[in-house]
Amino acid sequence: MSSAEQPGAPDDVPGSELNDAPLVKPVRPGPNIWTAGLWWFMLLAAQFLFGFGAAILIVIVAVARLGPEGFRASMQKGGSGALLNMPGAMLILFLTATGCTLLVGAAIVALQFRKDALRLIALRGMSPLHGMLVLLMVLPTLLVAGNISTLSSRVLPDFGSNDQMYANLAAEAWPLVLLLGCLLPAAGEELFFRGYLSRGLVARHGVVFGTFLTALLFGLLHVNPPQVVGTAILAIGFQVAYLSTKSLWAPVLFHALNNAISFFLMRLALNAKNSGTPILNEQEPLPPLLFATAVVAALAVGWLLYETRIRWVMPSGEFWSPGYITAETPPTALGAVPKRWSPRLAAVATAAVAYAIFVAVLLWEIWKVLKSN
Repeated sequence: MSSAEQPGAPDDVPGSELNDAPLVKPVRPGPNIWTAGLWWFMLLAAQFLFGFGAAILIVIVAVARLGPEGFRASMQKGGSGALLNMPGAMLILFLTATGCTLLVGAAIVALQFRKDALRLIALRGMSPLHGMLVLLMVLPTLLVAGNISTLSSRVLPDFGSNDQMYANLAAEAWPLVLLLGCLLPAAGEELFFRGYLSRGLVARHGVVFGTFLTALLFGLLHVNPPQVVGTAILAIGFQVAYLSTKSLWAPVLFHALNNAISFFLMRLALNAKNSGTPILNEQEPLPPLLFATAVVAALAVGWLLYETRIRWVMPSGEFWSPGYITAETPPTALGAVPKRWSPRLAAVATAAVAYAIFVAVLLWEIWKVLKSN
């Protein structure tokens, strides 16, 4: 057995994390629900101000390049999306939005946590097993969230406010797509939402309600109601990965891969549409069997992540806990080491079977689409 593993232990074993309640009631970190809402509003305001400044810059550059009359004619001809079609405009706006989130998140974490920032947000490595489980969880979770978003668009108002920007970015070179659409938003949003907001919300309001609140705020950042629903569901998966691995890199990886696959599918749909042989329709829900197997696969892999979760073990053999559920790393002086629990055979078997069925159904649906075209 690897030194990073320990056999599963029932909750009533002495020294388990449920029985290590501190003698003094712990001071639970913030933010609480009201402070979290305030920080969320400040992030949204910062994005608006940065975006407004970027839009002004785009207009100035366009006027200098086209001249006042040429700029006016271009705006009249292009309609409401004309500004996004200006050369480099979309890239500037994406860089502004994602860069703003990263800067705001880093500033808040630095100001609130100071020298303990890296420890408290759990910016530490994760095991290869956890990396593999995160990879496996991405695709079924993406399909589930996307399908629920599509279904919700039938009952919720759909502003389509981000569609044009995403489509424009998807058509760019892959290095730009990966940087502006995957890496920067994953790093900035996970730093702010998982590293900062969820730490306080889970500690103060419990893991279920705290996760729900964090996911809701994460979804609301995306404004468009159907997208709010889809991204909130994704955020639950990010949180499971974060709390199970006790590493911020897990939700960052999850988030970045989710975006990368989304942009790949978007580009595939655009290319197929341009070639006159559309094979993807993002407005159509998934086949029921594919959706059902994706739900089961995502839940099974998520449970396996929980089964193999990290626990910090003190030199005495007792579990370290600050008195609330958290992903944070214990102080170095305590000498605690991370131990990854071995999953039960039933959990491994369930996840393997569920994922195999999901992949088989997915390949079957892809084959049917290709055959029909």
